Amino acid sequence: MPVYRQGDMWARYPLVDHFFITTNAVIDKKGALVMGAGIALEVKNRFPRIEVEAGKRVTTIKDYNDYYGVLAGIGGTKIGLFQVKKHWKQDADINLIRASTRELHTLANKEKDCLFVLNYPGIGYGKLSKHIIQPIIDILPNNIEIWEK
Repeated sequence: MPVYRQGDMWARYPLVDHFFITTNAVIDKKGALVMGAGIALEVKNRFPRIEVEAGKRVTTIKDYNDYYGVLAGIGGTKIGLFQVKKHWKQDADINLIRASTRELHTLANKEKDCLFVLNYPGIGYGKLSKHIIQPIIDILPNNIEIWEK
């Protein structure tokens, strides 16, 4: 089971191997991933042009249903993407969260010696409740921390 934490996830950035954030699949006219709110906007503000690098990766991976799941190492950083929405205007999609969770589970098990963090998926701008999400993400291993402000 993952470790649940409250507070400022950014305090862990220097100490972790992977810093995952929740995202959507919308690519703008310039080829950048739309990162306009929440932790995605914070990452965009801290890492100039990361939205362009994320857009390139998402574009090459996403399928006809706008699914890309989990992507690590965006722009040569420790930033990773955890898809919770197809479009930023939508609420989080429980099925996307399930699929992304399975992918993150696989990655974390392959990299057992690495520490991962992820903001609590789907509960902020995703508008889902923790009691719906927690049973899904409880399958994640204990080298993952789930953060909530």
